[in-house]
Amino acid sequence: YLSDTRGVGNLTFDSAENDRIYASMDAYVGSIADAIKSTTHPSVLDLGCGIGMMTAAFLRNGYDYTGIDISSTATQIAQAKFPGAKFAVSNVAELDLQGSFDVII
Repeated sequence: YLSDTRGVGNLTFDSAENDRIYASMDAYVGSIADAIKSTTHPSVLDLGCGIGMMTAAFLRNGYDYTGIDISSTATQIAQAKFPGAKFAVSNVAELDLQGSFDVII
């Protein structure tokens, strides 16, 4: 888990299939991020962000990214991969956010 910075993927697939799925998902999320961008500096809140599998797509499209996950290990990995994003450890059922976001996923 810690050595593959994209996450564990699907354990029943080999790494090539997981890589293909990850690349496809990244392109898909990137196209959505581009299509829904509505402001100069749009913001996104990713609830259950894990290790940040969608982070790169939003950062490439100019979003201010905030990821929330219950796993401190996952958010540490994500923060190391994406120092320009914000990550926090929290249970989304108990989250008390201040401010607003253009997109919540």
